[in-house]
Amino acid sequence: HTHVVYRLAGIATWGKFPANAERDLHVVLKHKSVQVQIDHVSVRMWSPKERSLVQGQVAVIMPDRLAAAIWELGPEIFRWFFMGDMSPADVKSFWDHTAETSAWFREHPLATFPNREKLIPFAFYGDEVNVYKNAEMGSLEVLCWSSDLSFKHPPMARYLLLCVYSSHTASDYTYTDLMTAIIARVKDMV
Repeated sequence: HTHVVYRLAGIATWGKFPANAERDLHVVLKHKSVQVQIDHVSVRMWSPKERSLVQGQVAVIMPDRLAAAIWELGPEIFRWFFMGDMSPADVKSFWDHTAETSAWFREHPLATFPNREKLIPFAFYGDEVNVYKNAEMGSLEVLCWSSDLSFKHPPMARYLLLCVYSSHTASDYTYTDLMTAIIARVKDMV
């Protein structure tokens, strides 16, 4: 189940033209084992040519769609991705401890959820990745998500891709527009 993750990690590191990331991505996606629909989110982006904000589209792998696709691979694989090596009793203990020690959870709508062993704590992670040396146009924003319960997984098997977009065309609103759409879908997962 980590084969695709490691293939994605190797993008732009092989072939006659190693920097050809788009070619590598297409090769990996042809052979991916998870079938998931890609959504497009309308975001405000910066147009260097027009020197103004424009509406653009960013391709996003929504968490609810990816989680459902991983579930289709089987409950064991789903548990591995989202529960790590924690047993249902361990997960329940995690949430019971959180309820006892964290005020934010006591006020959370899921604080009274009867099956705490089925709750998955999501985390979001974003970073800027330089893909070309010394070039502003060569940096990308990468947004991912993960389960806090899979903290023992190596990074390439823990963080699940949401989207990638150019830093050069990002505006002050791009991230907020993306996360507003993504969070709405995460709320529907409950």
